[in-house]
Amino acid sequence: MPSLFLVAFVLVLVLVIAGFVTVFVSIGRQAARARAERRANLAAPVTTSPATVTSRRTEVTGGGESRAVTTYHATFEFPDGTRREFTLTGEQYAQLAEGDRGLLTTQGTWFQSFRRDRMIQDRP
Repeated sequence: MPSLFLVAFVLVLVLVIAGFVTVFVSIGRQAARARAERRANLAAPVTTSPATVTSRRTEVTGGGESRAVTTYHATFEFPDGTRREFTLTGEQYAQLAEGDRGLLTTQGTWFQSFRRDRMIQDRP
């Protein structure tokens, strides 16, 4: 009859191995999803359409004992009333203001550029 120590050791070993397997399977799934999204975006046409910047937001992760990372997002509304949010670089984010209207260029789920309409008014 196996000792209680041996049974506990085997149980802990099985739980540790199951934990590692779960982590590696999760990482693999996430990597596969990222590759599939990249392939789909590369195959998608580049489209340009009129849009309005409806909101901007930042998301900060990390900090404390690790390095803080800021992710920038902007939501655009199209003439048909639909809205889509895109992830931007800090430089792209800084060039946008809520209410800006212009031409949004995208490829799949990727933000490419936003060219603001600049109405030139004659001044007396």
